[in-house]
Amino acid sequence: MDVIPPLEQEIDDMEDRLRNLHIKRLKKQQCAAQAGTVFIALLSNLERVADHSTNIAFSILEDG
Repeated sequence: MDVIPPLEQEIDDMEDRLRNLHIKRLKKQQCAAQAGTVFIALLSNLERVADHSTNIAFSILEDG
């Protein structure tokens, strides 16, 4: 149970880092805006999956 919160924070940090790197690419015009929209949506959805996984893990551990 002690491992879940650090993993959740690591995923949140990774999303922030990837989002910031992507914004830098957009500013340098190294990426198309349409692809950027898809990338940001994908990041958000993956982070949401991680949040749901965390909630499921806590639920399982509390019931166990």
